[in-house]
Amino acid sequence: MKKALALMAVLALAAPAMAGFTATNAGPLDSNGAAGDATNGVFTYNYAGADFVPGTLTFSGTATSGGITSYLSELRWQITNPALEVGISPELTTGTSWTGAQAIGPVTFTGLNNVFTGTSVGTWEFRAFESYDDSYSNPALVDATWTNVSFEIQDYVPLNPTYYYDEPSFQAALAGPYYVEDFSDYTYGDPLDGNQTSQAYGPVNGFAYNARSANGLWSNESSLSTNQELDALTLEFTGAPVTAFGGNMVVTDKDGNIIAGDLVVTLADMTQITLSNQVASSFFGVTTEIPMLSITFEPDPEADDAWIQLDHLYVGQVPEPASLALLVLGGLAAIRRRR
Repeated sequence: MKKALALMAVLALAAPAMAGFTATNAGPLDSNGAAGDATNGVFTYNYAGADFVPGTLTFSGTATSGGITSYLSELRWQITNPALEVGISPELTTGTSWTGAQAIGPVTFTGLNNVFTGTSVGTWEFRAFESYDDSYSNPALVDATWTNVSFEIQDYVPLNPTYYYDEPSFQAALAGPYYVEDFSDYTYGDPLDGNQTSQAYGPVNGFAYNARSANGLWSNESSLSTNQELDALTLEFTGAPVTAFGGNMVVTDKDGNIIAGDLVVTLADMTQITLSNQVASSFFGVTTEIPMLSITFEPDPEADDAWIQLDHLYVGQVPEPASLALLVLGGLAAIRRRR
């Protein structure tokens, strides 16, 4: 059955997996049309090891422009596992038209366990495509060509989270220095006015993260929000390994006034918890047995006039965190705040 990959773009790999594989291809492989177009390059990899549940995918490769103003952000891959379950990669990188060769990644996605539920033993297929086909009016032209592509697929490893609902208990669980961000210089619409889809914070004591939202970020009074109602807000941890996160998180109206409503928190392994009717003083924290790659917040999709707001954010560690290999991913295109 075909599914869209329920993946979250992140900046790190979890601790070493028990099983997995790396599929590589030197190319050239054309990325030339929509998903399923016969003009797209494809290769296969036969995995003959022990069956496992895929958890993370790390991709890298080099894309050479076909010279027809195709965008870097349009590059995609369609992945089919031996059980014939199909996943579509999210955006691999940002950027508009380019010339020559452009290295992409490494970029890591999580959540494969929600898409590839069948056997992992057998033939995997990796097929390039474009989210927008710039060569549709002249099929003889090619949007882009891939070389030296690599797909590393690793085990799903659960985070096994512990939740905290008061700040003193969360602080007591921390080990060593940490980073607290209060957004103290933020006012409504300044410095984030919806034209920024990604914003970096830190490093402080080695900890850092990127905030991102597909339709833009917004500054509320001493807090971080989104440009468009009901949008998700994701924090991607880019510095020292993070096994502890906490803060004040609420739902607001367009003007930044706190309102009653549900707020869904999603960890990188797709573990979710719903917080209801948070107020300014409400605190929520989570610690995990292995490092978190990202954390996402979004209002109840059935809500109306609802935005996420984050403040007083902790990132740190609990004792003996697992190690990480740090990777990088950029932001998304921007539009202004709207309902």
